[in-house]
Amino acid sequence: MWQMIKFEFEKIWSRNIVWVGLVIMLIAGLVVSFSVRETRVVTSDGRELKGSEAREYIEERTEKYAGLLNDDKIERILKEEKAAEINDYSIYSSLPLYNAVYQNFGDEYGDFYGMTVDEAYTENGITVEVGYSELWVGMLNSFPIILLGIGTVVAIGVSGVFSEEYGRRMDALLLTSRHGKKRCVYAKIIASFLFAVLSYLAFVLVNFIPVLAFNGFYGWDAGVQLDEMGIMSQVPYTLSCGEAVLLMIFGGFLGMLMLTAVTLVVSVICQSSFVAVIIAALLYYLPIIFMQILDVRILAMTPFGAASSSVLLLPKINIAGTEVLFYAKIIVTLFILLVVSWVTTRRVFARHQVK
Repeated sequence: MWQMIKFEFEKIWSRNIVWVGLVIMLIAGLVVSFSVRETRVVTSDGRELKGSEAREYIEERTEKYAGLLNDDKIERILKEEKAAEINDYSIYSSLPLYNAVYQNFGDEYGDFYGMTVDEAYTENGITVEVGYSELWVGMLNSFPIILLGIGTVVAIGVSGVFSEEYGRRMDALLLTSRHGKKRCVYAKIIASFLFAVLSYLAFVLVNFIPVLAFNGFYGWDAGVQLDEMGIMSQVPYTLSCGEAVLLMIFGGFLGMLMLTAVTLVVSVICQSSFVAVIIAALLYYLPIIFMQILDVRILAMTPFGAASSSVLLLPKINIAGTEVLFYAKIIVTLFILLVVSWVTTRRVFARHQVK
């Protein structure tokens, strides 16, 4: 059985478009990861700092407000950490902590403008740890977009698992062989998921190892709500940046499995590998096209949506009296897709009428 799985795995990799696409996506991820080294800040007294000097300044000033966010800290941050107006754009290079606090509490268009920390968070059972969250929150917002490339490569690779056999007229040989209707199908399914998982793990390592090497786990415990873009500020429960990143990686993993399950069904139904690629890609990108009108809860249960940071914005759900994260629904959806994919691919291929 292992030899059959290995053979099918190598067949997926043998397509030039697959390994070339994967290499390009991994290199792109590496480039994006190293770009986080660019650190720049303008101080309150007008100094413009870059690189390690800027990093040291950010760490020193952020540590001054360590602990849970409160009204006194917000007042001090807004008063003391605003960048001096040395040019028209210097305000955007203020201390990241200042930008996050101003975006949510100081800007009249902010989510919590005019509200106290108690009103915004504490009364809802949320505590926010002050820390350096800029890097991690930035990754939360960019990760799903970068992941689209790897998802596309996986869809291309898996879409030909069954459809290429039809195109090459190999289906007749396989279906009349001893293990063609069972073991061969199982090997194709397992090899497809193995390809998707390994591709995803490579993508995660390429994206996170440079960041960890450069930044370590600094800011890992900061509250994810300290988002200068004002997106993560609406997370409705206590969550650190580290926990958010791990959940996002987990969501991406679930999304890759969902994508593989759907693509396998497309592959076994389509007689042409080209048509299979088009349909698989269309199904993958369709929720993205309509994301502005789709309910977030529906979007979250799609391959792209599962990896999106918007899942973190959804409230917890109650299951048997226990509150759990929305990821529980995504896991249930994935389980259903896996069962449907396993049964459908085996039955359709076994009953395929050779032309």
